[in-house]
This record gives sequence, structure tokens and C-alpha cells, in this order.
Amino acid sequence: MIDRRRGLLNAIVLASIGTALIACETRPGGSPYVIPGPTGPSQIPTRTPYVWDSRDELEVWIDNQVSRGSISTSGEGPSAVIRIETGGASSTAQNGLRVAWLLRGPDFETPVVGVRAVRIRYTWIPALRNTSVPVAIPEIYAVFEVPERPAHQSQTTLRSDIVRDLSGEMVLADRYPTAFEAMYLYLYSDGGNRGVLEIDSIALVRD
Repeated sequence: MIDRRRGLLNAIVLASIGTALIACETRPGGSPYVIPGPTGPSQIPTRTPYVWDSRDELEVWIDNQVSRGSISTSGEGPSAVIRIETGGASSTAQNGLRVAWLLRGPDFETPVVGVRAVRIRYTWIPALRNTSVPVAIPEIYAVFEVPERPAHQSQTTLRSDIVRDLSGEMVLADRYPTAFEAMYLYLYSDGGNRGVLEIDSIALVRD
């Protein structure tokens, strides 16, 4: 569901890992100047609008100064995947929120309207196998920066349900969806079961 409190915490996390950090220092004489922090990746044309499903499109999500964790790309062209080793050590932001891995999407040239969900196509390879109960994929959150909201409501958070299938699609959504505008988004997990998660498509679901 859309969790405004978690959205606020995520905004703090995002700032703490450098998507919008600015450092203010003082020159001799007391005149301040600003050193801009790292920015998110630039938007590149995709074959299908707001669908990332080839190597060059998926690499945008990991080849930037914000994404973190045990992440890489594997394969070529439309067969490429983002490979995430899950269940490893998490980093802890100053507010105590744990972030095991994070993928930062591109900044959209203009806000994308009518967003309702994110659809991910995946393959899940759990480290623990041959159990009577399939091992669930770690929960994934999608956090959107939205325009024209008060500072404490500047982000909207969607989340995955518990997924145990080894491959298929998962949808990160609100149970009672309300369409919104988005300036960019990032995907992250705060831990979960050990294994390898391969993502071969990330897509916005819109009206």
C-alpha cells in the first residue's frame, strides 16, 4: 500500500545516499558556496516508452552514482538481466532504515502522468532449495518522487506482495490505486532471503 510514513523515511534515505545531497562550505571571509552532490541517471530513449528490457536500457538502473549493492548486468540485448545477489549485508541510513540494494531509475524529462504500479519480470534462484515451502523473494519497494506535494509527502511508495514463484511477473502496487505523476523512481529491498534475483524487465503501469 502507499505508506506516507515509509515515504518520508525513504526520502531521508534517498538524500543520505546522495541523490539530492548538497554540501555547503565556507570560503575565507565567510562567503558560502555549494558543492552539488551526485545526480540520478539521465533518461535514454527506450524501445517501448517507460519499459526497460534490454541491456543498454537496464544498465541505466545500475550504472550511476546512486545505485548500490551486489548488482550487475548479464547477457546481451533483449536477453540481458539485472543480477542482484540478495540477503547480503545491508547498509543502515542515519534513520535506521536498512537498505540491502537499490536501483535508481532515470530522471524523466517531464513528469510521467497516470502512474499506478511497476511491473517487474524476474527469475528467482534461492540459495536454499529442496524445501517443502518455496522460498519467498525478498520484498521490493518502488519509491516515486512526485511533483507539487508538501515536503513531507514528496514521495509515493508501492510494494510487492510476497512472491514464491521462481519466475514470472510481480507487480508493485497500492491495494487501492490512485494514479499519480512521477519525476523518477528507485527500487530497493531492505533484506530478505539469500539468493539471486534476475530482473529482465522493469515497466511502469499507467492509465
